Amino acid sequence: MLPAQIIAEPKKAAFPNEIVYMYCYPLVKLKSDKIALKRFSEYVTHATKRKHVFLYKKILTMTIKTFRIHVPTTAGTDIIDITAEIEGIAAQARDGALLLFVSGSTAALTTIEYESGAIDDLRAALERLAPRDMPYAHDRRWGDGNGYAHVRAALLGPSLTIPLEDGTLLLGTWQQVVVCDFDNRPRTREIVVQLHLSV
Repeated sequence: MLPAQIIAEPKKAAFPNEIVYMYCYPLVKLKSDKIALKRFSEYVTHATKRKHVFLYKKILTMTIKTFRIHVPTTAGTDIIDITAEIEGIAAQARDGALLLFVSGSTAALTTIEYESGAIDDLRAALERLAPRDMPYAHDRRWGDGNGYAHVRAALLGPSLTIPLEDGTLLLGTWQQVVVCDFDNRPRTREIVVQLHLSV
């Protein structure tokens, strides 16, 4: 069978929280050197004297389940391991992908070996990249004093996507998922977790 090729944009789902994608296989060339390719919504048979060439249509339905994790933080550069929490969510599924997103512009998500040496190294690196005691235009304009926190969060990013197989996150042996809070006041961070599952 020829390699699958996506030739259609997402279609409107039949049910809430579902996204339907259409996959089609390209047609083989005919003797006339023309390719019979029609709308993906049709099942096409192109006949020649010797053989028939078929366009196959396959539908993949993807279901999305949404969860939320709440993590209290302090006013320091908190780096908190949330691997166990998301593993508990991942165990409810089989194959798919897990998307994480932290709400807020002064927090971020990343992966790291969660041990004191690596955590201290990450804190030191962030301090070198966006020092807390450096003047920031954001602080001059708003007086928040957390300009450094916005820059640090922007450098790391607010989201992660992790593949999922048989209910297990495909993380490395020494790879943990952490939420980083850089703000200058205590917060309760909300991490939105979505399971993207093929049905």
